[in-house]
Amino acid sequence: IFPLERIAEMEEYLITKNPPSTKYRYQHDDEIKEATNKFYQARYGHLSIFEEPIPGVIYTLGADGAQGIPKGDDSSAYVLRLPEMEEVACFSDIILPEHFAGVLNYLGLLYNKALIGCEINDKGGYAAVEKLVNFYHYPNLYYRINPLKSVVETNIRYGWTTNAETRQMMINDFTVLINNGDIFIKSKELLSQMKSFILINGKPQAAPGEHDDLVISAMIAVQMVRQVSIPREPIKPKNPPRFSFEWHM
Repeated sequence: IFPLERIAEMEEYLITKNPPSTKYRYQHDDEIKEATNKFYQARYGHLSIFEEPIPGVIYTLGADGAQGIPKGDDSSAYVLRLPEMEEVACFSDIILPEHFAGVLNYLGLLYNKALIGCEINDKGGYAAVEKLVNFYHYPNLYYRINPLKSVVETNIRYGWTTNAETRQMMINDFTVLINNGDIFIKSKELLSQMKSFILINGKPQAAPGEHDDLVISAMIAVQMVRQVSIPREPIKPKNPPRFSFEWHM
């Protein structure tokens, strides 16, 4: 699905530059509320931090939740810094949905209340979103409006739904960024999954025996970029050269 030439270029860059990262593990304890105390450094941690949060910067977080079954699919999260579209953090592990909700909550809070888009196609992702809404009350969770609901009923639906239409949109937008070099991917595991993301019976998905959780998370993080407003510095007028036409005007 994705251009192998560009993936090879990104892999070569990572081998040459080797962006520094620190590994962390998540400590699940709902009695501890401080986000800075939820992750501890570990050599074989499942959370890779490439860049610590910068105050005042906007981040988006894409997530793909699973059910936490042993030898099953991983639950993944992917954090982008805007407007540079640079990967700053990446998480992937087989973890229970209620624990994954904690990962998303505290990771999002650390990165300046990042806009979180969590896929709810799987029961695990749906359960994680339910806890984010009803237990953690996360302040910046992606939602969409259901116009079929009446005004009296609740019409807010939290979480990202991947279907045939949104999947193709996600792939198209992600491919454009890759081809133009407008996204900085630092996770070698993501690049590996991108190479095995193929077309099977007309559906883009992971090849048999492979995973695509990080691919889905990264593509959702890109979609979240559409939902945020990035403040820009006002354009300062340039002084024209002395005695030029613009200077006389």
